[in-house]
Amino acid sequence: MKTALASAILLALFAMPAVAQSDELLECPSARVTPAFRDKIAAAMLAADSPESDALFAQLATVTEACAGQNGLAADRREAYFTYAMARLPRDTFIVRLGQAGIAAAVVDEALDFGPGRTNPVITGALDKAQLARLNEALGAQGARAGRVSDDDWQLIGAYAAATSLMWQSRGKLR
Repeated sequence: MKTALASAILLALFAMPAVAQSDELLECPSARVTPAFRDKIAAAMLAADSPESDALFAQLATVTEACAGQNGLAADRREAYFTYAMARLPRDTFIVRLGQAGIAAAVVDEALDFGPGRTNPVITGALDKAQLARLNEALGAQGARAGRVSDDDWQLIGAYAAATSLMWQSRGKLR
């Protein structure tokens, strides 16, 4: 992610209030967009900022506003909700792409402690040495050795980790 997008994500993350929300609210943006839209959001998160990515995020804002309104989400909670959707949608695409690369997202989740009842650490940049060691060990156990993981796959793993971290942090603040 480029610095402007990363800064916006971080600002939104730290500005989020806590509120309990339903699974229907959390699933609504995913149900309202196409797989092609999710792919475009994922590509935008991997690329430089552009007018096209700005348009995608504006469209996502429209989707999240509609979902928030449908589910009675208070106005002061909507930025947090947008952040959740902004992380969740590309994450869904990254899971598919990791699978196509022969890397199970569950292996990354286990190594980095993502998921229900886990620590769900904040990842805003490069993985620390301990996280990287656990990830390399987990990938090795799955059959992928660090030297055989391509640069593109490492970029995908990093994007998945960043999106997953943001998604779980956001979800935790929305529950």
